[in-house]
Parts: sequence; C-alpha cells; structure tokens
Amino acid sequence: MIIRHAGSGLIVALFACGLVAAQDNAPLLLRGGARRLTTAEGHESAPFFSPDGSWDVQNRGVAPDIEVELDPAAWRRGGDPQLERAVGVVSCLLVLQIPLPVV
Repeated sequence: MIIRHAGSGLIVALFACGLVAAQDNAPLLLRGGARRLTTAEGHESAPFFSPDGSWDVQNRGVAPDIEVELDPAAWRRGGDPQLERAVGVVSCLLVLQIPLPVV
C-alpha cells in the first residue's frame, strides 16, 4: 500500500487478504548475524496509516493494479508468474518510453 500512496510503482500480485504483519527487530546474534521474526499481529507494534490518517490495510487488503494468480505448478517448476508478469510490464513501459516512477 505504501507503493500506491507514494506513487512509486504498480502492484502486480494477487489480492492481499488484509492481515497486517510486522517483523520484530531482534538483537544481533553471535558473529554479527541477525534474524527477523514475522508476527501475526503486526498492527499493534507497527501500524500502517495512510497519508490522510486512516487505517488503510487491516481487514481490507490491497487490490493489485494487475492481478496475477500464483500458480503452484509453475512455482514447483521454478517459475514465478507474478514476477514474470511484473518484468513484462516494466519491459513494455521501457519500450514505450513511459517514465517509470522515481523513488
């Protein structure tokens, strides 16, 4: 959703369910390693509010600009239909010389 609010790109995916999850910031592990743990109820520690101050994602989801199903059979073969479609869209924008958003 941040991508949409910032106008920094297109969302190529499947419709998101609306569960907000966050990653904790764990202390460094031995030898400088780190880990992140995704928690189910991220909205309590890392809320996402839209620029107008409304609660934007929880229980609503994010509608993609281009909806692409995630095909389990393709995934097992090493394919990624969502990534492939996103690369195709960007390639078309480049060929058509349509400016890409600058972040």
